[in-house]
Amino acid sequence: MKRAVFMRQNLNRKRHSKIPRDTLSLFVINVDTFSHVNWAEINHTRLLQRYDLSLQDMKSLNLTISYPPDERMKYMKMYPLFEH
Repeated sequence: MKRAVFMRQNLNRKRHSKIPRDTLSLFVINVDTFSHVNWAEINHTRLLQRYDLSLQDMKSLNLTISYPPDERMKYMKMYPLFEH
């Protein structure tokens, strides 16, 4: 099993105005990428998973977020999309 690092980014609301205020964006990247690549150089191609979770999503998950996403998360916003 590969280790992953969870990072939370504070979003500039003017820049990301399409993301609702109750949404937390979480980015999952490989620990090796985190250790060896400058954050400014990390882009969507280096992300293992991105979650855009609402407050309701977080409550339904009991504040426990899994990677890879599990069946409870299949209708939540994430990239890449949930696959069985």
